[in-house]
Amino acid sequence: MTRVRTKDLARLFYGLTGLLALTGTVVGGEAHTIGSNRQLFLGPWAEDGRDDYLIERMTGVTMTMNEAIPTGEPLLVADRPWETASGERSTDCGLTGSPGIGLTGRPLVIRDGEVYRMYYTVITTNDIWKARYSRIICYAESRDGIHWAKPELGVCDWKGSRKNNIIFPNDDLQYAFSQAGLSSVFIDPHTTGPSEKYKMTVKLKPVRGLDPKKNPMLGKAYYLAASPDGIRWRLASARPIPTAHGDRGFSCFWDRHKKKYVAYSGLKRFTERVRNRVDPKTGTPMDEITEKIVRRSVSVMFSDDLAHWTKDNREAFAADKIDNAGMAPGVERMDYYDGQAWKYDGVAGAYTALPNVFYHWKKVRMKIGGKEVDSRWPGTLDTQLLTSRDGLTWSRTPRRRPFIRLGPEGSFYSKSLWVSGLPIRVNDELFFYFLGRSVPHDAREGHVPCKTAYGAARLRLDGFVSADADYAGGELVTRPLIFTGEELHLNVDTSAGGVVRVEIQDKDGKPINGFALKNADEINGNYLDAAVSWRDGDDVSKLAGQPVKLRFVMRDTKLYTFQFVDRKK
Repeated sequence: MTRVRTKDLARLFYGLTGLLALTGTVVGGEAHTIGSNRQLFLGPWAEDGRDDYLIERMTGVTMTMNEAIPTGEPLLVADRPWETASGERSTDCGLTGSPGIGLTGRPLVIRDGEVYRMYYTVITTNDIWKARYSRIICYAESRDGIHWAKPELGVCDWKGSRKNNIIFPNDDLQYAFSQAGLSSVFIDPHTTGPSEKYKMTVKLKPVRGLDPKKNPMLGKAYYLAASPDGIRWRLASARPIPTAHGDRGFSCFWDRHKKKYVAYSGLKRFTERVRNRVDPKTGTPMDEITEKIVRRSVSVMFSDDLAHWTKDNREAFAADKIDNAGMAPGVERMDYYDGQAWKYDGVAGAYTALPNVFYHWKKVRMKIGGKEVDSRWPGTLDTQLLTSRDGLTWSRTPRRRPFIRLGPEGSFYSKSLWVSGLPIRVNDELFFYFLGRSVPHDAREGHVPCKTAYGAARLRLDGFVSADADYAGGELVTRPLIFTGEELHLNVDTSAGGVVRVEIQDKDGKPINGFALKNADEINGNYLDAAVSWRDGDDVSKLAGQPVKLRFVMRDTKLYTFQFVDRKK
């Protein structure tokens, strides 16, 4: 009998799923079968900028990544005694050896019916390695995704009181730890029972100097926790999750299309280089040193049961030559700090990632606390959007602009953003929650005063990338598509003076009788769900099941998505 290694099976799985996703469901090598699935512009992007999967040709149209806009106001701050080392309300990161340290790490939010649940970490003391429970996990909830409350849960005895919102540690946790780093939380539709409906991946670190014989502890690693209600958590296993590497960023979820658990984690590689230190005042080279270079990227792995994972840690995405253009050999301008990739809810074949982009193209000498230290510069972080149709092959969006920009100088998110990549629907918008800081992620962090709070950025529903028609007009034609449904609906914004009309063509590009451009009604306005119509009505059911092309003729319009649907009864 021929043995097939786990690694070989993983490669086969990657190859097959990647091939299917890149080509779509194709009939005779000609048409994508889209059914009634909503169509987003996700790439891959052709040299002329169009979505090469969906669009055959376009003129006078530009594919545009649309930024998520921060609300500008803190949604949650450290205002409980166990949330800061000082025991006082604070939006100040604090000084090392001084009170005030509080919120740390990105907030993780899930929508659970009518309730929004937020899980977040706080630092309770400056002695984060030697103190028990120096980094803990807390809970908040909201009915609108904007206004948050911290309920008294009663599951953790903190300094003699159970009137707190602490969920980790708790009465069911038998292990001591110094730090609990929250990495992902999700509702598991593939759960084995109601006691494990909610899943959490958490990075635990032991307490230095504590006797393990008297105080059971686990090694530094990621672990899986489970809960029946999202409040009362227990470790599902003392077996570590075998990630490639990770500081905190680690996304995990059940992918019902792959029928697998998928996890994205940080991947680190180390090299060495020789360089001159730079005097920060004059910019002149100083002494020559040899230093380690850390290259951070994002890996992906799969599991059937959250216990056994593929072991080859395939690299999902990383900085490339364009990112490092203009840099000296061996110098990287940026890298990805962690994995924040997720399956986009409600759309088959749609994945989005919002990894932290860490900028550090040189090191400078600076004085901190009376000492001169080397520090990365500029040490800032924001986030970029990546998209995928299979979760394996990822595309950078056109022009690679920040998806969420840093705030104005002095604001709580002016130097670094730690973004949760999971889009959360709030009414008819998508919210992206983040931790903001007013100091860079360099030697100054934790040593100089700064502002910090949890905030959110807002995006139009499905509004990641739009096809934007010129003011003077433009058009795009899709590749042949096979659909199911009775009507064609658009997510579109023409503003006041724009317009869009749709022509349906046969697979050879000839207008179909009754659906030609001359028969198409104009759409003017800003709609999340606008029905397309022609002179004889909006029923397209007679064209279902056969290859057709869609021709969008637009002027000063943003087209976000299109979808064939059944008529509402």
